[in-house]
Amino acid sequence: MTDFGRRPPVAAPNVLLKTGQTTTYRTGDDGYYEKGWEDGDRFTDNGDGTITDNATNLMWPKDWTGLGGNSGNKLNWNGCIDYAEALDFAGNDDWRLPNAIESPSLMNFSLSNPALGAPFTNVLVTFFILLPLT
Repeated sequence: MTDFGRRPPVAAPNVLLKTGQTTTYRTGDDGYYEKGWEDGDRFTDNGDGTITDNATNLMWPKDWTGLGGNSGNKLNWNGCIDYAEALDFAGNDDWRLPNAIESPSLMNFSLSNPALGAPFTNVLVTFFILLPLT
């Protein structure tokens, strides 16, 4: 498993991720249907401080206050890019910031502040996420 983030997504193009909404506010809403990728087999803990998203085949840091998340220190946008470009973490030295589609793909809309839970730890609302180059 050394090819994370370098292959096309494993999910079929028409398979969307679950939003995490389980409450039904009206018949026909997302909580009513709960369609999308099943949570139980979506993430794989790689045992090296990283998690692989099986829906997108991208790898993310597990502990967002660890080295993969700049030890919890905030940076501006330019600082985030510089940090990611220089990061050597979990045997990978090709980390980058996620794009505008990759980052929100992890959100669980049944959660808030932050909208991201297991298997990730120490997630803060203001974090940018790092992942390997694709």
